[in-house]
Amino acid sequence: PGTRLHAWSPLPCRFTILKDGKQVQQVEGRALEETPTGPGKYRVEVELKIRDEWTPWIYANPLELK
Repeated sequence: PGTRLHAWSPLPCRFTILKDGKQVQQVEGRALEETPTGPGKYRVEVELKIRDEWTPWIYANPLELK
């Protein structure tokens, strides 16, 4: 209870949160905050918009919540 996931970026980007390989949230901006829905492996992917196209930037390692 009370667990929160946070991600920040120095540049505007698109954050995607995955739980057990499935997308659970996607937002554009410089920050993301998510309340996990339960146990599982959570991971964030970050993309930058370059020439009107989303380009992969960061693929974080998963965090396992039990």
